[in-house]
Amino acid sequence: MTYERCKIQTIFFNLGDQPAVLRFGLAVLVVIATTFATIYLPEIGERAAFLLFAFGINLVSFWLGKNPGFLAMALSLIAVNALILFPAKTEFDDLLILNAAFCFVSLVMVATTSFYRGLTHALWESRQDLDRAQTVGQIGSWRLDIKRDELIWSDENHRIFGIPIGTPKTYQTFLAIVHPEDRDYVDRMWREGLRGEPYDIEHRLLVDGAVKWVREKAWLEYDKKGNLLGGFGTTQDITHIWTPRLLQAKFSKNDVKTEIKIAAIYSVSQQRLYCLRTPDESIRALIPQPS
Repeated sequence: MTYERCKIQTIFFNLGDQPAVLRFGLAVLVVIATTFATIYLPEIGERAAFLLFAFGINLVSFWLGKNPGFLAMALSLIAVNALILFPAKTEFDDLLILNAAFCFVSLVMVATTSFYRGLTHALWESRQDLDRAQTVGQIGSWRLDIKRDELIWSDENHRIFGIPIGTPKTYQTFLAIVHPEDRDYVDRMWREGLRGEPYDIEHRLLVDGAVKWVREKAWLEYDKKGNLLGGFGTTQDITHIWTPRLLQAKFSKNDVKTEIKIAAIYSVSQQRLYCLRTPDESIRALIPQPS
């Protein structure tokens, strides 16, 4: 659901960023379509025609922006007078009142829609910045709805777990990716977390045959009556922290007398490698970082 909403928002703001000629042209087309509907669909009626033009103005303001909305308002006002008010031989005083009312309502709609559009655009930009920050920091976020058993992940969380964006997820989906040797431990800690214990653990994932290490933290959410609603949490990819620890432990165990120092270097292709050096500075091993 979140992924589909983000796609709609992307289309929404892409339309608003198009050249002015295209946006104004689309606004004119909307008014023309509304005019033809008023002419060739007599069952619409005069009162419904006013609503139809108002809907067109609102639609243009929402998708194309404030200025195309003002253009649609001006063109709609001309169409309403030409198609409805003048043919009905409306008296001058009534004509002024109806035109003023139509302009007032249209202005309010354009202003309100533009204000909402600005707020939505700011929220969308904030979401984009958050996604970039999570990618750089290798920290994903998730939310679990207990009642629906619905798990919602950020884009970075999908990358960490190796699950395509848009895939339906539940708690069991998450557990299936946890390393088999850690699965019981993770499930036990989560159930203890549901009873009020802190949920801050490190464990392994098995993603496409590769082992990853992650740190997970969660905060539980309750309603006003104290009933558990779900949880919000973060997942941090800490494979780059655990790999040197495991390598150092492995080599220290096999060669107790030799002190092994671990450093991270980069190859020409920017792939991180772990370089194990002995006290005499000779390279003992060069091991690629797990992905």
